[in-house]
Order: sequence, then structure tokens, then C-alpha cells
Amino acid sequence: MPHQRCRCYFSLQDSVATTVMVNDKEVNVRTITVEDRTGKVKVSLWRNIAAEPVVLGDVVAITNIVVNSKRYNNEESLSSTQFTKIEEH
Repeated sequence: MPHQRCRCYFSLQDSVATTVMVNDKEVNVRTITVEDRTGKVKVSLWRNIAAEPVVLGDVVAITNIVVNSKRYNNEESLSSTQFTKIEEH
């Protein structure tokens, strides 16, 4: 099943930044938890987008994210792409 693209407006609820190894290189990843009227979801922001200056409580629009095909702890999650943009609203 191909990745699905979506545009989402969320309130930022949580944020955890870390560095992981990908192809023997350190890569920044920031996992944020966002919430709207339908529920909460985790979004992994990779590489440069991980440094976007959003803070808890911000209402943001996230564009060009993908739904991960694998579930972790039986939860859906989203990931950024090279085209992902985050805008404060």
C-alpha cells in the first residue's frame, strides 16, 4: 500500500528530540504528539524539519506528511518527508 499524503491542523502537545543512526550517519529526529478534535497522533520529524521552532500549545498546519505503514504499540503514526512544511496558525 503506498503512503498516503495528508494536510493536518493540530495543537502541539509533546515534543522529544533525539539523534539516530541512518546509513552510518547521525540524523536528527523529533517526535511530536499533536492533537485535533478527532484524537492524538505522533509525528516523526526527520532531519532539518526536526529543528522547526514550534512549542507546546502552538496550533500548526503540517503538510506533506505520510501515514506510516507499520504500527508501533498498535498506534498509527505519521512521518515527515523532504517536502514537509510546518506553519503556525
